[in-house]
Amino acid sequence: MIKKICAYLKDERGTSAVEYALLCALGVLVLVGAYAMYAELLQDFFTNFIDQINPF
Repeated sequence: MIKKICAYLKDERGTSAVEYALLCALGVLVLVGAYAMYAELLQDFFTNFIDQINPF
């Protein structure tokens, strides 16, 4: 039983999937952080843009 556990812990086949998942999670955190920082600025920009296009 100990040999099977050690073999399981040394197996690196699933490592790349875990690394991709961590990179994806990091990307999501960066996007959410950027959105939180620039949400009001972007909303003002697009509101002013639409107001200039459609003055009614």
